[in-house]
Amino acid sequence: MSKKSFIEIVPIFFDGSLGISDKEDYFLIPAKVASEMGYESIILSTPAMDVGKLMQKKHKKVNKDIQIIHIQKWISYLRFLFQYKDAVIFANDRVAKSFIACFFGKHNIFMSHQSRLPKKWWQRKIFLFFVKKFDAIKVSNPFEKEELIKAGVKPERIHYIPLSIDHEFFSKKVSTQRKNEIRKKYNIQKDEKVLLFLAHVRKFKRIDTVLQAMHILREQNIKVKLIIAGKDMLLNEKEKSIQEQAEQLGITEQIVLTESISQERAREIMNISDICVNSSIHEGQGLVVYEASSAGLPLCVSNIGSFTSVFTKSALFHNPDDARKLADNIQYYFKHPQIAKRHVTINKKIIKERCDYNIVTSKLKELFLKV
Repeated sequence: MSKKSFIEIVPIFFDGSLGISDKEDYFLIPAKVASEMGYESIILSTPAMDVGKLMQKKHKKVNKDIQIIHIQKWISYLRFLFQYKDAVIFANDRVAKSFIACFFGKHNIFMSHQSRLPKKWWQRKIFLFFVKKFDAIKVSNPFEKEELIKAGVKPERIHYIPLSIDHEFFSKKVSTQRKNEIRKKYNIQKDEKVLLFLAHVRKFKRIDTVLQAMHILREQNIKVKLIIAGKDMLLNEKEKSIQEQAEQLGITEQIVLTESISQERAREIMNISDICVNSSIHEGQGLVVYEASSAGLPLCVSNIGSFTSVFTKSALFHNPDDARKLADNIQYYFKHPQIAKRHVTINKKIIKERCDYNIVTSKLKELFLKV
């Protein structure tokens, strides 16, 4: 008897790893779980554009059980899916090749990786037309589930399974000596507090709000530095760079830019930070916020459903464009360390109970058995 097939559709050129912890590699994990369940596990990498020589590498084995196949052209893609009429299909992201997967396979699952419904009415119509045809929808936070239910998706088809967080890794502390070395490297004085903004910076991350909050804190003589750990991608979106914005606000000396960093370096920076800040307009789950929580940082984050539905009473929230409220929230934690400590304890418990790797993979197995 031949193996059952599991096909995971990944809408980028995926070569077997996102370059993050194995316990957080959200494209690899579903295929790995399916393989452990006895499926012939295939990751179907479907980049929207031709990626040149990389496309010549048609097949790759992640390990002896998981195969990666790269397909860019629509005809080849549809032909491939037609061959697997009895497969379980797991489609990622709001792209056409993922949407169309609802018409293929014996059972199919969709994961949006976004929490909000599309803004424009016609986009919502298209989105819901396809989503309602999937056998199951995997969501990463309670807000996303409620949004889909309100839009008419049957509740029994929606499964809340967060992305896995390597909380054991991020909760490890570094030595005092290493902390001092990192503070010295970034020219952080002994009496300066540290805010951490961890992300590749695009417009929707609203770094402008965070920078404006830093300006407010500077005007109030609050000694604080902001570490922005990630690549500045704003110029690609025809926006002012972080450096330009900081210069205009007069806060250049309060800003530290690290560019892209490894998870090991991120953990070290978390160890010298006092608060994690995030001002995104939207997030699917927001892995870095969960990682920072695991490292023991209180959260000053935007009041989007992705965060408020999880950290309901254990974070301080602000509107993504409200720099004044963000600055006030930051000061509140500085003035009330016991409240910050209590919130951290609650958040660590949430992440361990919902996002532990073993818990997440167990729930994925349950989902794959149901469809």
